[in-house]
Amino acid sequence: FIYHTDGSWKFCNNDEYATALQANNIACAYGQCLVVYKGQTQEKYPKGPEHIAYYRVLCEKDATLFFFESTVAMPLWRFLLELEQMHVSNALYMEMGKDWDYTWWRNANGSTTVQHPLVNGSNWLIFKK
Repeated sequence: FIYHTDGSWKFCNNDEYATALQANNIACAYGQCLVVYKGQTQEKYPKGPEHIAYYRVLCEKDATLFFFESTVAMPLWRFLLELEQMHVSNALYMEMGKDWDYTWWRNANGSTTVQHPLVNGSNWLIFKK
C-alpha cells in the first residue's frame, strides 16, 4: 500500500512498488500480505485458511478506503468469503501477530532504518486531514 505526497493512494504488488519508488513521491508505504488484489482473492495467506482468529484488513471498494474487522473469531476462509461477498477490490492484511517484533522505514536521505525489538512501529495506519 502506497500513500503519495499528493494524497492519492494505491494498493500494489512488489513489482508495482519497485516502479513506484522510482517516482520519488511516496509519503508512506505499508507492506503486508494482500489477501484480495484487483478483485481476486490471493492464495498466499498469512495463516492457513482454517486458522481461527479475529481479522483486520485495509480495504478498497469503489475508490473508498476503509478498515474491515471481524467481530468474532472465525476461520480465515470465512473472513475472505465475506470480503468477496462485499466485492472489495483490494484488501491488505493488517494483523502482524505476536511473532513480528520489528519495523523498518526509509529515511529522507534514502537510507533504511530497521528497529528490533519493536519500539516505534505499529500495524495501524493513521490518516490525518
